[in-house]
Amino acid sequence: MPSMSGQRFPSFVGGSPAPPNKFGVGVGLTGLVAGWLIATAAINLWPHHGGMGQFTQDLLNLGGLWIGLIGAVLFARRIWQTGVSMSASGTESGDTSCAYLVQLRKDYGIVIRPVDVPLGIVVGLVSQYLLTPIFELPLVPFVTHLYTRLNAPADSLTKGVSGGWFAILGIFVCLGSPLVEELYFRGLILRGLLGKCERLSPKAAIALPVIISGLFFGLVHFEPLEFLGLAGFGMILALLAYSTGRLGPGIVAHITFNTATFIALSTTH
Repeated sequence: MPSMSGQRFPSFVGGSPAPPNKFGVGVGLTGLVAGWLIATAAINLWPHHGGMGQFTQDLLNLGGLWIGLIGAVLFARRIWQTGVSMSASGTESGDTSCAYLVQLRKDYGIVIRPVDVPLGIVVGLVSQYLLTPIFELPLVPFVTHLYTRLNAPADSLTKGVSGGWFAILGIFVCLGSPLVEELYFRGLILRGLLGKCERLSPKAAIALPVIISGLFFGLVHFEPLEFLGLAGFGMILALLAYSTGRLGPGIVAHITFNTATFIALSTTH
C-alpha cells in the first residue's frame, strides 16, 4: 500500500493519485438519506399478500438505496454547479451525453485496466480471509462466538431464498452492490473528502479522507459486530482508489470479497 505522502503503486499497476473534487460530500449524504427513504417506502407500500418474501424485501431495500446513491453520483456535479458560476469545463446544460459520460469518468476515476483484475482478486481474498478477521480481533474478548455471530447478517439476507431466486440475489449482492458502492463511496465521497481536506498538510490531506470514508462505509451498513471489519476493508478500498486514481482495482476487490462470502453461504444454504 502507498505511504500517506501519495507515493504511487509499482509502475506495472499504473495510474496516479486521485484528484480531489470540490463537490460530493453534501450531495452524497443527501442521496444516502433519499435512498433509505425510498427503500423504506417501497417495502411498506409493496402489496403484502401472504407476507412479503425475503427475496422481495432484499430487492426493494437494495433497489431503493441504489436509486439514492446512483442519483447522487450522476447529479452531484450539476447540483454543485447551480451555486457557482458556470465554468468552461464542458459541463454546461447544453453538453452532449458523450461529453457528460466523459466528465463522469474523469470526476470519479471510472477506469478498469487488465492489471486491476489480478490485483483486485488478491486484495479481495486477502481482505476477506486475513485482514478482516484481524480488524475484528479487538471484539474477541467481549463477544462470545464472535466469528459465528458475524455470519448472522448474511444468513438473514438469504433466509428463505432458494433456487433461481438465490442466484439472482447473488448477482445483486456480488456484482450490483460492489459497482454501486465503489462509485458512491470511493468515487463520490472519497474524492469529495479529498477536496474538503486539500488545505491540510500533505499527509493529513490523504489520511483523513481515507479513514473517514472507511469509517463511513462501515457505519452505513448498520451491523455493529461487522463495523471494524467493514471499516477496515473500506479503508483498503479507499487506498486503492486514491493510489491508482481509478475505481477498477477496488471494484474487482469488492466483487471478490462479496463473492467469497456468497459462495460460502451457498455451500451451507
